[in-house]
Amino acid sequence: MLDLCNQVAVKSGDRVLPILEVSRDVQDQSKLSEKQRSQNLVGAFNCLQKNLNLIGEPPIILVDDLLTTGATLREAYRALRQRGVIPIGAITAAHTALFWGRQGA
Repeated sequence: MLDLCNQVAVKSGDRVLPILEVSRDVQDQSKLSEKQRSQNLVGAFNCLQKNLNLIGEPPIILVDDLLTTGATLREAYRALRQRGVIPIGAITAAHTALFWGRQGA
């Protein structure tokens, strides 16, 4: 995803910075239920202080490769908000049938 984001940034003029890291062991999410996914990721992300200092004031958009239940994006949002950084939105490259079915679409 970082390579894809960098390619888009070249065209848009935006800056891409990885600002989150996984701070503890987490289970593979692929076989977990929505509740288990959320529990698996609670407190799993920390901010990379070095890159967090480089953010400045531009809006932050979270980017994830796959949206299944939203657990990863919720945890990312929590970790950033805890540091006073409020993302304006999120983009995913793909979603699963599980997510689409949850939304009633």
